[in-house]
Amino acid sequence: MEPSSGAINDGSFTLVSETTQDVTARHPRPSLRVRRFTVLSAVADARASNVAPATASLVVAVGLVVLVGWTFNVPVLKGLAGLIGMKANDAVGFVALGVSLLLTGGTTSGWRGRTARVLAAFTVVLGALTIVEYLSGHNLGLDQLLFRDARGVATVDPGRLAPQTAVIFVLLGVALILLNTVKTATSRVVRVFTGTSFVIAVFAVIGYAYGATGLVGIPSLSPIALYSAITILVLCVGIAAVDPTGVFVQLLTSDVSGSAAARTLLPLSVVVFPLLGWLEIHVGRHDLYSAATGTALLVLLSTVVLVLGVLSLTKRLTRLDLQRRTGAARELGLAALVEATSDAILSSDTDGIITSWNRAAERLYGYTEQEMLGHSVTELTPATELAEHRQMLKAVAQGESRNDVELQSVHRNGSLIDVSVTISKIMSDNSLVGFCGVAHSNTERLRARDELEERVLERTRDLVTSRAETLQMLAQAAEHRDDDTARHTERVGKSAARLAHQLGLPADLVELIGQAAPLHDVGKIGIPDRILLKPGRLTAEEFETMKQHTTLGASLLARSGAAVLKLGEQIALTHHERWDGNGYPNQLAGDVIPIAGRIVALVDSFDAMTNDRPYRKASSTEEALTEISRCSGKQFDPQVATAFLQMHHHAASNDDRQPRSSIRLLAGGTAAPQRSSWAKGLVANPVVSAP
Repeated sequence: MEPSSGAINDGSFTLVSETTQDVTARHPRPSLRVRRFTVLSAVADARASNVAPATASLVVAVGLVVLVGWTFNVPVLKGLAGLIGMKANDAVGFVALGVSLLLTGGTTSGWRGRTARVLAAFTVVLGALTIVEYLSGHNLGLDQLLFRDARGVATVDPGRLAPQTAVIFVLLGVALILLNTVKTATSRVVRVFTGTSFVIAVFAVIGYAYGATGLVGIPSLSPIALYSAITILVLCVGIAAVDPTGVFVQLLTSDVSGSAAARTLLPLSVVVFPLLGWLEIHVGRHDLYSAATGTALLVLLSTVVLVLGVLSLTKRLTRLDLQRRTGAARELGLAALVEATSDAILSSDTDGIITSWNRAAERLYGYTEQEMLGHSVTELTPATELAEHRQMLKAVAQGESRNDVELQSVHRNGSLIDVSVTISKIMSDNSLVGFCGVAHSNTERLRARDELEERVLERTRDLVTSRAETLQMLAQAAEHRDDDTARHTERVGKSAARLAHQLGLPADLVELIGQAAPLHDVGKIGIPDRILLKPGRLTAEEFETMKQHTTLGASLLARSGAAVLKLGEQIALTHHERWDGNGYPNQLAGDVIPIAGRIVALVDSFDAMTNDRPYRKASSTEEALTEISRCSGKQFDPQVATAFLQMHHHAASNDDRQPRSSIRLLAGGTAAPQRSSWAKGLVANPVVSAP
C-alpha cells in the first residue's frame, strides 16, 4: 500500500488517510482516547447551547441598566437601598464580559473571535490594575474615571472595584480568552477559573442573605455589591455552558446515573438547605422559640427534604436502570443479529478508526476482530482508490446516501475482492460520531452477470440471424408468385445498399436499407394472380389494384418494434412515389419522400428495366442509365440519380442535376442525422396511410 498522509477537515468530522504503520502507532487498539474524545465532543445539547447566549444577554443588560443609573443618578438602578451599589467600573466590565461571551458562540476565528478576545483582555487589564491599586496603595485614576462617586455604604475607596470583583474579572477574562483559542487544550483551566469565581460570588450572596459581613468582603476594603455577586453567578453559568466537555453541560444533557443524581441533589444543596438556614435565622430573631428548638427544627426540615430527595433520586435511578437493562437487552439482540448476518458489518469513528467488526467481515476480508479493532479502514482500501474513498465518506457525512456502491477491497492475502458496500453515518445528539458499512461479496453476482451477458449476446446473434432469414423468406414469398422476377428482391437490396453508401449515409443506415429494401414488394402477396401474373399490359382498373401493393405491404410490416421492419414499412409505402409528386399512393414530392423510398424507387426501376418483364424485354444497361438520367428531377431525386450514375461510371449531362450540399434523410426536410439519432428520427417520422 502506498504511503499517504493528510487530513480532510469538514467542520463536523475529520477523515485521516495514512499508512498502516502510522495508524497502528497513533491508535493502539482499542483507540479509547479517540473514541472517548469523539463521544464527549458529541454531548452538547440544545438545552446547554441556549444557556450561554441567554446568560450573556442578561449580564450585558444588567451592566447597561447600572450605567444608566449612574448616568442619570438613579440609586435604585445601582443597587438595593442600604446595600453596596454596583460601581460604574463593575458595570463596564460586565458589559465587556457579556459581549465577549455572546460573541464566543462556539467560534474561535474571524472577527467574532478577535472581538471576543479583545473585550476579555480589557476586563483582565481592568481587574489587574485594580489589584495593583490595592497592593501598592496608589490610586491610578481608574476609580473616578467615568463618574465621581461619593463615599458609599461601607466603601473605603469610592468608585473602586471590590478586590473580589477585580480577581474575578481577571479569572473570567482569561477564561474567555482561552475559550476563543484552543478549547480542548485549556478546558481544565477554564473550569478552575470559572469555578473559583463562582465560589467567591456564592460566599458573597450567602453573606448578604445571612447578614455575615465577613463573607461579603475584606474589612477595611470595598465589599462586593449584591448586584455584582449575582451577575457573576449568572456569568459563570454562561461560561460553563460554552464548554461542551464541562461538568455543567454533562449535568444538563447526560442521562448517566451520576448526572441524574446531581440534577436531584444539587438543588437541595445549593437552594433548599441555604434557604432553610435563612428561615431559621430570621424566624429565630422574633423569639418564637428557643435556639435549641430552632436547631432541632432546622435539622428536622433538612432531614425531611433530604429523605424526599433520596426517594426521588432512587425512583429516577431505578427507572434509568430499567431503561439501561432494556437497552442492553436490545443491544444484545442487535449484536446477535449482527453476528448472525451473512453481510460484513463494520463501524468506524470519524477518523476512520475501526470500532466494530463482525464474523461475516472476518470471512469476507480475512482479518479477525482483534486484528482490525483500532486500525484504519484504509488498510482495506487499494491505494489507487483512497481519494475516492475519502470523497465518499465526505459525501455521506454531508447527508448523501451511498447504497450498494461497487468497489474493490484488499483481502488479508493481498488480493483484490469485488464488494458491494452501503455506508451510513452514525449520529449522536445531532453530531456525527462515525460511519457504519455493510458489505457483501460481488464475485458470484459478477460471474453470474457475465454469464448472463454472454448468453444475451449469443441469443442476440441468433435472433439477428433468424431475423435476416425471416426477412429473406418473406421477400421471396412475394417474389415467387412472379417467376419472371426471380432474384429481383436480392438485387434491389444489394443495389440499394451500394447507392446509400455512395450517397454517404451512415453505415448503420446503409446496412438497414440493404436489409429492408427486399421487402419493398411484399404487398404483392395480396394482389390477385390474374393481375400480378398477367402477361400483357394492365388496364387502368387493374393498375389501380396493382397500386395497392404499396399500402398492403406497409400494413403487413406495421406495428413492429424492429427498426428494419419500420424502415421496410416506409420503403414499401413510398418506393413508387415520384420526385415531381405524380407517384402513388400519396403523391408525395421532393424531400417529403423518405430517402430510403427515393433510393429504392430508383434501383427498383433500374432492375425492372434491365431484366425481362411479362410485358416487355429487358433494356441494356446503357439504355437504362440514359432513361434514369432523363427522369432525374421528375421521377427520381436528382441527387440520388447523380450518385447512381456516378456509381455506374456515367456522369449526368445537365449542370442543374449536380448534387446539393447535403442529402436529406427523412421526410419533412430533416438533414442527415448522426449515427446515434437517425433511427429515432425514422421512427418519429410517421408513415402516411393510404386514403
